[in-house]
Amino acid sequence: FLSGEEETDKKISAAAFLAQDLNERGAVIPCRYPVESTYPQGDWVVSRMLLDMDTYLPGDILTKVDRASMRYSLESRCPLMDTDVMEYSFRIPQKFKYHHGCKKYILKEIAYDYLPKEMLDRPKTGFGVPIDAWLRGPLAGKLREYADSAYLKGQGIFDASYVSSFIDRYLKNGDAGAATGANYSKIVWSFFVFEQWWEKWMS
Repeated sequence: FLSGEEETDKKISAAAFLAQDLNERGAVIPCRYPVESTYPQGDWVVSRMLLDMDTYLPGDILTKVDRASMRYSLESRCPLMDTDVMEYSFRIPQKFKYHHGCKKYILKEIAYDYLPKEMLDRPKTGFGVPIDAWLRGPLAGKLREYADSAYLKGQGIFDASYVSSFIDRYLKNGDAGAATGANYSKIVWSFFVFEQWWEKWMS
């Protein structure tokens, strides 16, 4: 939230949210994961596989699976994370991994022999948290308190006028950023969580 901006919507940036004096002091530090310099050049699929393996899997997906399964004393396993499978997936040509827009191409081709095609070709369904519904539902009242212009001016961290207007539009229109690929719900949620922390520890 305070470390960069949405590539798809330059207007919605950390700098836009912060109070002028913080911007002048350089409070916003652009954050970009150096994919190009960190991973092998020439195969964008492999680069993104490595990025996923280094960041999203251990820092998000696998962590959640482990915590959720252990909470209910379940022994979960991730067969596609088997060392031999992972190493083999990096060795096979790109056309077997990504083919005409189809991800995990070779896995799907094999699975067609065992599972109904309509099951494999249906849209991906994740386990997303209904942040938008929460923010515009049961948390809307608290969010309005945090977005109050007088409150924000007293806090001195955010641009009171900009944030107040942005939150007001969000509560009325929902995640309008979805049309441009920007995730407004994520931005507002980050603001809300920060304000919760501030209220508990800094007030």
